[in-house]
Amino acid sequence: MSAFDLLVLQDDRVRLIVNCREMLADAWLLMPTVVHVAPLVVPLEADDELFHRVNLRTVRNTALGNFLDLCGISVPMGRGRADMPLGGLISGASGRDDALFRVAAMLERVQGKSVDGPPFFIRLRCGVNFSANLRRYQHG
Repeated sequence: MSAFDLLVLQDDRVRLIVNCREMLADAWLLMPTVVHVAPLVVPLEADDELFHRVNLRTVRNTALGNFLDLCGISVPMGRGRADMPLGGLISGASGRDDALFRVAAMLERVQGKSVDGPPFFIRLRCGVNFSANLRRYQHG
């Protein structure tokens, strides 16, 4: 890659970050933190190619947020195969960290009231609708 190509790539990334921030605005993007439950370690230690393939799948969703300068936090969302914990990744536009911590804390409180994990995993928006949903789940 030439120095010029690197500059073009960096400029394009900045443009993508700005576009993503504008599209997300005050919305939250929700997805699994990883696309699979934790793999067994022994096969990964024995096979470098398998390790790299599994590692790329493991960081796929979080790497997207890193590339687009999103803030993100993973919250528990139940258990998968072999009773392994699963996490839900909540991401938002850059600079919304304080609001994100509040949303994650609210989801953890809601999850604490539910036997089977969070009763909802939907796109959250700040403002009137978000406040009404929060009150409903806190008192429901």
